[in-house]
Amino acid sequence: MKYFVQGNKNRVGVSTICIGMAGALNAQGKDVFLFRIGSDEAAQHDARAFANIDNMTAASEPMTIEQFTAAEISNDGISVIEVPRDIDVQKLSQEDDCKILVSDMAMDIPSGFDKVVHNHAMKPGIDAIEENIILAATSLSSILEIAEARVISSSSYTDRAFVENVLIGPISHDATDSSYFDKFTNKLIVTRSEKVDLVLGAMAGDTTCVLLTGGNEPSPYIIDRLTGSPETTLAITNYSTNEAMEKIGSIIGMQQIATSNKVNEIIKLFQDSANITIF
Repeated sequence: MKYFVQGNKNRVGVSTICIGMAGALNAQGKDVFLFRIGSDEAAQHDARAFANIDNMTAASEPMTIEQFTAAEISNDGISVIEVPRDIDVQKLSQEDDCKILVSDMAMDIPSGFDKVVHNHAMKPGIDAIEENIILAATSLSSILEIAEARVISSSSYTDRAFVENVLIGPISHDATDSSYFDKFTNKLIVTRSEKVDLVLGAMAGDTTCVLLTGGNEPSPYIIDRLTGSPETTLAITNYSTNEAMEKIGSIIGMQQIATSNKVNEIIKLFQDSANITIF
């Protein structure tokens, strides 16, 4: 059986869905092969990610259409094939193959497809994958890059850190009360550098990064506090808080799947969901 998976637009989580499907089928004791068709940088990244998944068979390089067609993939096992949007799935597939469209919205099954999976859904449903905080986690390095931020003090794992929660330092918040920030882990807090008490409160607990907005240099009190928070990265951007949040919001949940915890999470979602009717 071949499953051809394509998105209704770019960055809707096609690779994530392919991994979830393959992992759930593999857990059922079935032989599963993962393929990535394409030639761009994203295809290279996806193919390497597929190849690094435990107990899964996948090539570490993507295939061109010509290579895939010439390979004459057998139907004896199960193949999950990610197909980019610029390739006609109908020309690659046969009548008995399952053609799946991954969409960022609820929609009827379009002509030429057999199933629609609604990814990033507000709530779970039939063939709908609910937005998930672990899957949406974005690397701190990507956030700092998109915000054009300058790192003032980096933690020991800035380059490897992932952010699950993005919080804005509220104007009305009592700076001496850390309960607002303590509700969240693996967090990025965005606030103006002039709010010294709020920044100091934000740095308490499990704070991955504090991003200061407005471009003004932080108070010496903030710098001094960093000596007691070696795992918190402090960075500054010239953007306003609103501008920085717009930049950050454009990449949250859109990063290519890479880490083992994300892979394990999507496989678990497929295994645990009774609403997934693909199989």
